[in-house]
Amino acid sequence: MLDAPLDMSEAAIKKRARDADALELRRRLLQDNLTARQRLEWLPASVGDAIGKRQLNIAGIKRHYKLLSMLVHPDRHSGDSKEELRLWTDAYKRLGQARSELLGAMGCAEHGEADDEDDAEAQALVNDGRYGAATERYRKAATELTQEHGQLHPKTFRMKIRLANHVRSRTNQTGEAEVLLRHLHRTATREFGPANFDTLQSASGLGLLLQDKGDLDGAEPLLAASADGMTALRGDVDESAITSRAAYAGLLLAKGDLAAAEPRLKEACMTAREALSDDHELTRRIVSQYGTCLAQLGKRDDDLAIAYESAEHASVIELSC
Repeated sequence: MLDAPLDMSEAAIKKRARDADALELRRRLLQDNLTARQRLEWLPASVGDAIGKRQLNIAGIKRHYKLLSMLVHPDRHSGDSKEELRLWTDAYKRLGQARSELLGAMGCAEHGEADDEDDAEAQALVNDGRYGAATERYRKAATELTQEHGQLHPKTFRMKIRLANHVRSRTNQTGEAEVLLRHLHRTATREFGPANFDTLQSASGLGLLLQDKGDLDGAEPLLAASADGMTALRGDVDESAITSRAAYAGLLLAKGDLAAAEPRLKEACMTAREALSDDHELTRRIVSQYGTCLAQLGKRDDDLAIAYESAEHASVIELSC
């Protein structure tokens, strides 16, 4: 920033700095060679110093977008020339596109909600214990979404993952589930990249299936990638991230690696209790696994005494993503 004249007021100095920040942001947003992440991760030094470095998970993306949009929003520059207003408008649109692209990669719709609603009819059949009928309903729903949106649309892809996980966990058709999950994971990795929500979801489903089959070594890299990737994408307290971390810790427990499983289960347990409540189904499952791990180690954890009660009355329950 240029040195300000000595007679400038504090407010004028701040405005001058803010205008300079806005111009630099506009310049960056209008560069064609930047990725969506590069467009959204940059903050002016003054803003960055004030809020600190933030991870670009869902919350970080929304926070960055809010701060940056206040700099380049066309309404803020309504007094500029028509040509300048066109540039501000283009920059603002690119900022919004970057936000949508990154949130989409994290499994969020345009307005930040997960675009993975279950099929109500299939879920009702599951609740009634009619698993075969639910399988057929999931197949029909996946076909309908494919016809409406195409093979790679998030709604289509996530319904197919839901179908595969249903077949994996509630029927004896594990061969069909494995074929579908391998196809989905291979397709997602190729089309969306390794850090995409759907890629990580398919990795988790395939990892859990391999664990069911007893292939613990084959399951480990998939569940580890899902745990780390989902946490990086969606943040520590997101339910999908907690589920993925607990699933990986559960695999370590199944392998007998108690030293590695214990701290991971404790972290997932504490985070789930704080973020979801003690009564949440996921929390209860993790507490059960943590209690089992502690029992096998012959240890206690007075901060999580609830785990001991759970370990005495429940066996390890599979975590399903």
